[in-house]
Amino acid sequence: MRPRYWLYRLQEHLYCTEKEALMLLAALAMVAASLGLRALRMDATALSNWSHADMDSLFFALAARADSLDKVGTPAEYILWSAPNPVAAADTIEYPININTATAELLQHLPRIGPAMANRILAERERLGAFKTVDDLLLVRGIGDKTLENLRELVTVSTDASRPRTSHPDSLLNASGQPP
Repeated sequence: MRPRYWLYRLQEHLYCTEKEALMLLAALAMVAASLGLRALRMDATALSNWSHADMDSLFFALAARADSLDKVGTPAEYILWSAPNPVAAADTIEYPININTATAELLQHLPRIGPAMANRILAERERLGAFKTVDDLLLVRGIGDKTLENLRELVTVSTDASRPRTSHPDSLLNASGQPP
């Protein structure tokens, strides 16, 4: 009689039929049984020998890869990818990078700039003629205020004498070089 009482209470709270309540209890019993079997099968020695270093290196590799959201690859590429050596990159790249003369490869050394974003920066630079300020990067699709703040110390704008400076209506500065 007591189990029937609890079954009735369950039905009453869940607004379900007796069959539905029994199926729910059976599903919960199977979950509990599978967790119990899993706990019995767990090997304590394998757990104590497991190293977090493998997972940490994978995490750092994936986190560095995620910095460039424009890069898409297969899961195998993500696992096999290794993070670049920041010391070697700092030795070969001089910051700040001039965004009016930088190539796509050089722009990819900036945080959150992948191949597609670098190509969009180059396309915007061609459209404008040249960036007048670092704030003109806001005109590039995919670069917002937060990304610009991360890039502000790493990039500079200086005009190249061989490039004609033309004013564009979408530029954040007017012809006199002042914000509108």
